[in-house]
Amino acid sequence: MTIKTTSTFDIPTSYPSTTAYANSREALLEAENAAAFEYAAVKPASNTEIKANKIVKALLDLESDTLYGVHHNGSAKRAPKGALRHCHFDAMLPPSALIPIAAGMANMHIRAGAPLINAGFYEHALPTFQVLSKEKAGTHANTDIFGATYVPGDCMLFSKFRESFPGGAAKGDGWVSNKIVLNVEDIYHTSQTVNGDGINYAEIRIGLGYGGFMWSDDGERQLSYHKMMRIISELQKEELPKIRKEGNTFYGIKCIYATMRKEEREEMVWDRNMAIELKQEFPDLICGFDIAGQEDAGHSLSHWIPELLEMRRKCDELGVDLPFIFHASETLDHGGDTDSSLIDVILLGTIKIDHGYSMTKHPVLMDLCKEKWIAVETCLISNEVLGLCGTVTNHPLPVLLASNVPCTVNSDDSGVF
Repeated sequence: MTIKTTSTFDIPTSYPSTTAYANSREALLEAENAAAFEYAAVKPASNTEIKANKIVKALLDLESDTLYGVHHNGSAKRAPKGALRHCHFDAMLPPSALIPIAAGMANMHIRAGAPLINAGFYEHALPTFQVLSKEKAGTHANTDIFGATYVPGDCMLFSKFRESFPGGAAKGDGWVSNKIVLNVEDIYHTSQTVNGDGINYAEIRIGLGYGGFMWSDDGERQLSYHKMMRIISELQKEELPKIRKEGNTFYGIKCIYATMRKEEREEMVWDRNMAIELKQEFPDLICGFDIAGQEDAGHSLSHWIPELLEMRRKCDELGVDLPFIFHASETLDHGGDTDSSLIDVILLGTIKIDHGYSMTKHPVLMDLCKEKWIAVETCLISNEVLGLCGTVTNHPLPVLLASNVPCTVNSDDSGVF
């Protein structure tokens, strides 16, 4: 006699021998493995691939016995990769690359949330940067962040800030750096970036929301989004041949138009129109549309359903291939508006889901992801640093893979994490 289950596997109620049990166990293990994401690659593996897999497993066992961060994931770091599909343009580079650039800009200014006059303010004040035109800079010529009369938010020339910082410019750069990244003291991890990790393609989210134009270096004018995309397109055409000539494998980048959750519905109308315009002008560069930002702090996706449905209709009417690639479920919420955004993104036809942290709580949605081949773009380090999981070892990614849900592994904000 056997017990019928909801799966395709029947469980015997008794076993005539240990051999029969072993056979049933082997069959159940095979059925379990067959449901996993990697089965299609593992099952037909060649002898060489099987041998390579054993070597990698042995290396992982060795690394697990060493201190965290010493040899950890060394083999994975050196291995060639596919695509990096979830990262943000405004958080790709570390301070060590950005601060020297800012220091060399004649019109770069810095401001803080409090005067830097005591240890408490140094600890809690957060700096931000702004390029100012010569005319606007003149009104801030006497601003002194280190003075007791400093008005929070006023701008000080960054070169002057560095010269005036107690202990010198290097100390000032260090203070700024510690304020704009999550450092090792904050999160007990070593620095992690994509540099040298063998990535051969990337999809980068660029914050192109309503009213967020970039200032020129002289602070005199704002660059339109069309101009920004043209710069990226031309730069890529120039640099890709050089990269390949050096013997490196890199196929380039594409950009996802990312607006923010704080926007209201009329602003979203502007964004959808701008995204379509950019896709028409740069069809090989713009690859998707997203709404980014902390889900619990902004509008849920359902806030813009009319605008997004109209965007889908307009794209179809114009013959524009601009898919949705939505952030969703970067939350511990269950059953609330933030968690239910998973339903909206799937109904809206997203081709990938960014984060999808609570996906394992939704078996029907998991099945739909498998059926429609919607990849969940996981960001393990980001989810740990931002408190969704205690450590990456508790991340739901293994459960998703074991359930054969398509997944990718990504950095999120590599310059920060």
